[in-house]
Amino acid sequence: MDVHLLLLFYATQISLALTPGPDWLYVMSRGVAGGRRSALVSVGGICSGYLADSVLVALGLAALLQSSDVAFEIVRYGGAAYLIYLGARMILSNGMGLESGADADEGGDGEPAGAVVFRQGFLTAVLNPKGLLLFLSLLPQFVTPSAAFPVGVQLLVLGVVHTVNCAIVYSAVGIGAGRLGEILKRRLGLARVIRWLAGSVLIALGLRLVFPGKR
Repeated sequence: MDVHLLLLFYATQISLALTPGPDWLYVMSRGVAGGRRSALVSVGGICSGYLADSVLVALGLAALLQSSDVAFEIVRYGGAAYLIYLGARMILSNGMGLESGADADEGGDGEPAGAVVFRQGFLTAVLNPKGLLLFLSLLPQFVTPSAAFPVGVQLLVLGVVHTVNCAIVYSAVGIGAGRLGEILKRRLGLARVIRWLAGSVLIALGLRLVFPGKR
């Protein structure tokens, strides 16, 4: 892999990571509603989803979404429904981690709260077909077919670089949002309002997937 291309990719990708987008909003909503721990766990889930996307791109499976409108729509509506479900659940729940900054959300079988938040972050990333298509359109631009390493390996390396950058940026965003949420809940008693706003953000992200405008 060409070192200059790798550096160019890093510069390009870090600028994308620093640009607020749907994943920023998801992490922020988790941080404000559930505190810093919840935000960081959600970052871990999202970045695990990015790694999964990298593997799919390396295997060539992402091309299926680009070539098949049916497959794209299935994933898109599935992701939208999941985000809307999470938002509605946050609004209707009495807890959702608003007590003392801890994330109290648990699965129906008593699954640890961290595992629930991690899984939700992972599915949020994986079920966003536009994110996968971004990987498919961006990563190959920085691959050198004639390099000693196979193209698939180069794509995986680029995917890892992307994931690490996003993990750093999103963690900073989540910590800041978590701190803000803790201050508001402690000083202003706005726990229910914060939960409603955070849930509304997730629902809005889901609706944005349903009505994205022109593809």
